[in-house]
Amino acid sequence: MNLSFEIANVSSQVDGTFRPGTLSLLHLLPETFVLPFKHLPSLPKQNTLRCVFVLGYNVLVKLSKKQKRSLYKFLLTVLVLTAILIYSRYYKKDTHNDKTALDKPAIKCVDGDTFWLDDVKIRLIAIDAPEISGEAQPYGKEASDLTCSLLKNAKTIELDSDEGNTEDQYGRKLYWVLVDGELLQVHLLKQGYAQIRYVDEKTIDPDYYTQMKNAQKEAQKQQLGIWQP
Repeated sequence: MNLSFEIANVSSQVDGTFRPGTLSLLHLLPETFVLPFKHLPSLPKQNTLRCVFVLGYNVLVKLSKKQKRSLYKFLLTVLVLTAILIYSRYYKKDTHNDKTALDKPAIKCVDGDTFWLDDVKIRLIAIDAPEISGEAQPYGKEASDLTCSLLKNAKTIELDSDEGNTEDQYGRKLYWVLVDGELLQVHLLKQGYAQIRYVDEKTIDPDYYTQMKNAQKEAQKQQLGIWQP
């Protein structure tokens, strides 16, 4: 698309109105467009805005119907993309996870992978920590103490759920738990106080899963906690 237009004899203003011959394209503007500009103070920046306005209008009136349709489609696309960017920046909600930030909830510790948050019993998703009830298992107390300490000392706690895998067979809510932005599951795995288990490959968050596998691999390499020979 090849568009051309011309500005001729752009002159300064003295009385705040357009002088004859200031813009050769001024006659193309309807009176309703021209009147508001006649009463603007004569400032250099406003002169520039006037020129831009007149040029834009002149380009528009010289477009063919086909070109106008293309322009409208382009502007609509820009508008939609801008709306999407704004939405993703300020109102983003992950379609895979439902993340909820909690403000000073009541915490009751159960063991390394289970606790109460207010009136909701939560099970850490995709890991298994040693038991402390009944026949206590090695590192069960350490796992429970670490979980309880991190939760009670956290400035922020976030719950993130996998769509399609939100509750276990005992009615406990399954969550990824982030304490101050870091996965509680990863903290336990790094110390060798838990292992990866009960993974649903169809629903598990791939980023979280990668973090967990790396943490467990490092604990196994260093023979920490339950990985001691």
